Amino acid sequence: MLLSGGSVPISRSFPLTMVAGNAKAPSTRQVPICCGRPPHRRMLRRRPDPVLASKPALRQARTQRSCAAQPLMEPVLTSTDASAKKKAALDQSPTSGNRIKDFLANKHIFVTGSTGFCAKVFVEKLLREQPNIGGLYLLIRARDGKTAQQRLDELLSASLFDGLRLKMEPSQWETLKNKIHAVEGDMTLNQGGLEDGTRKHLQATINVVVNAAASTSFDECYECALKVNALSAQATAELAASCEHLDCLVHVSTAYTGANLNLEGMVPEQLHGYALNCGNGSGNGSGQSKVPHSADTFSVAEEVDLTLRARASGASDEDSKQLGITRARELGYLDTYTLTKSMGEMLVSQVARKARIPTAIIRPSIVEGTWEEPIPGWIEGNKSADPIITLYGRGQIPGFPFKSPESVLDFIPVDFVSRAMVAAIWSAASQDPDAGSTPRIYHVSSSGTQNPMTMGMFAEGVSKAFQQQPVKKSEPPAQPFRLFPEPQQFLAGFESESKSVSIQARAQQLKKMVEIYQPYTMRTMRFSGRTVEQLNNSLQPDEQAMCGLDFGRIDWIHYISNIHIPGLRKHVFKDRW
Repeated sequence: MLLSGGSVPISRSFPLTMVAGNAKAPSTRQVPICCGRPPHRRMLRRRPDPVLASKPALRQARTQRSCAAQPLMEPVLTSTDASAKKKAALDQSPTSGNRIKDFLANKHIFVTGSTGFCAKVFVEKLLREQPNIGGLYLLIRARDGKTAQQRLDELLSASLFDGLRLKMEPSQWETLKNKIHAVEGDMTLNQGGLEDGTRKHLQATINVVVNAAASTSFDECYECALKVNALSAQATAELAASCEHLDCLVHVSTAYTGANLNLEGMVPEQLHGYALNCGNGSGNGSGQSKVPHSADTFSVAEEVDLTLRARASGASDEDSKQLGITRARELGYLDTYTLTKSMGEMLVSQVARKARIPTAIIRPSIVEGTWEEPIPGWIEGNKSADPIITLYGRGQIPGFPFKSPESVLDFIPVDFVSRAMVAAIWSAASQDPDAGSTPRIYHVSSSGTQNPMTMGMFAEGVSKAFQQQPVKKSEPPAQPFRLFPEPQQFLAGFESESKSVSIQARAQQLKKMVEIYQPYTMRTMRFSGRTVEQLNNSLQPDEQAMCGLDFGRIDWIHYISNIHIPGLRKHVFKDRW
């Protein structure tokens, strides 16, 4: 099949030996980090990319962006002409149609983390709103005996895509599927694990890069989190920098990168922490925080070496998890997740500034199931607060430690995150190419608005849901969900003199659970939503319907009791709760 916008015959699954006739077998040295296996030292010494080496040529090419790869006969534009052309194309009048849909038409979009929760909802949103994209390239690892193409087929057969499939004729759905390509690779590997021909094709074709890959466990093995959340984010940004017709880069992070252990109150939309030494001479990041972390600087290379030394000395997976938590607390972060996601932000920002890439950083708060689209309550897996909900519904806990009923518990439905991602693509690409490349940060969070979800609303919604529909073979919980102001007060109810292994194990599990959640449930943090509000206000009516970010319309108690928990019951527990 011949892809539009390019002249290289390839199939829908990468890599293939037929790509440009020069594909090579993956190097046996490309070993991803995972629990129980040490990281490879070569991940810090990527081979020079011949395309990346030609930075002046790339900057010139980037000022000549169009809705698709440039035709060969199109005259070369000056930077001034390109700026004027882009402004004229993007600053359309209210009667010219939906600017976001117009921009996305014929675009070629590369997405990492596409089998993850947020990215799946984003992919469905993108295809539903603009089926006339040029191509969608989803980076997928071969895993568990399945090829990247097989995993893509599974993704597209999920219930999330049912509505999209049903509204199309079979031939239309097949046409759309032919625009979706499984790119076999892994950004934790050298050169992203991509064959040379595949990489060159992407560099010549891609207009938008979306990095949604992440390890979201709060207590992941330190080396795993470093590799996925920090170093692979840098590698994705470097791939974006090498694309000849790039319009923008969108990086999905978390609002809690700025949630310093000593911080209470409003978190600003800026890069946090002090200078980040990458250990590769690429310069320092420049985010300034009013509440600095405990170390003036830290090096990603040194952190990786720290994990290598720990493994060499016989550290177990549990030791590695504890190392990550310890380093996070020493540097002022909540946990391993927020530390490594913060590193990822700073590394992406360094690449974006150096290569002058228009960049948006999306920072959602606590992401949970959909509010309304494509279907209310769609969720995949047990997310942040869902273990608490499940244990209460089963009558195993009476509540959980939360600071107070009035304190914010910052949920955000995942469909609002996908809306922000789509709108941010258009917004970032609308930036003047000569206006610099400082990333624009968007807190996708209700806490900075007039309609935040409080811990009291959460408790009321959970109580109401299980009164309306108890867990099968169980009575409704005897008491409403209780907020414990002190963790020890909650844990005291599970202390026992019994020598039963199961009782003691349960008490230890709950203690561990409290330790993990405590930084989020026992403090008051709000995230400024100024840039999201500005983005929302800039949208025209049709664009508002597509990507509106008005969190004020969410009834949080209704969302928890009638949308989220029924969705959890249906999509995660398959009505066997």
